[in-house]
Amino acid sequence: MLADEYDFLLVVDDTIGGFCNIDLLGVADVVVTSLTKTFSGYADVMGGSVSLNPSSARYPELKQIFATSYSNDYFEGDAIVLKRNSRDYLSRSAILNNNAARLVEYLNAKVTDPRSCVRRVYYPTTQRSLSNYQEWMRNPAAEFTPGYGSLFSVELNTEEHAIAFCDNLNILYVKKLEISRYFDLNTAQVRIRVGLEDIELLLADFEVALEAADAIVEVKEE
Repeated sequence: MLADEYDFLLVVDDTIGGFCNIDLLGVADVVVTSLTKTFSGYADVMGGSVSLNPSSARYPELKQIFATSYSNDYFEGDAIVLKRNSRDYLSRSAILNNNAARLVEYLNAKVTDPRSCVRRVYYPTTQRSLSNYQEWMRNPAAEFTPGYGSLFSVELNTEEHAIAFCDNLNILYVKKLEISRYFDLNTAQVRIRVGLEDIELLLADFEVALEAADAIVEVKEE
């Protein structure tokens, strides 16, 4: 509504939700997507896409801009690899959706446990704004049922809890604590993007990490 009222473009990056789960082209003027992550899925090629909404009032203008200014210099070999990798995009996305949903369910149950250091979990299914996401979900199909993506955040009670949690989580993670402090971000919050591992193994790893984080509370209370 604001975009229509003030005549500015609405450009949406749907990478986190994934265009297998949500369809935003009907409401946005432009949808951009990273094809490097889930769409490719094998960490051996990079790419991105731009989709123009043909129903947008600005479509003729945008199409002309791309026609005159855009040069497709994408390497043919990369395009071949990207196409090959994307063949199992839907089956991989189904696993990612399920793994994230199961981990979120496990962690969110800890929020009401006074013995747990988990304060809050950020994921579409844990938010009051869930209906805003669901409004733009794709319809289920025989080959794929849309979900809520593979990215979520968990907020622990303190930075110390977050450090203990990450140090004992059996996954690869990037240490960005100093960057978070520099930008005054919440250092007790951990962003997690799940993979294709067996969900039971992931749940077991998260249980170990949470036990280590909860142990800090026990030490402080002694």
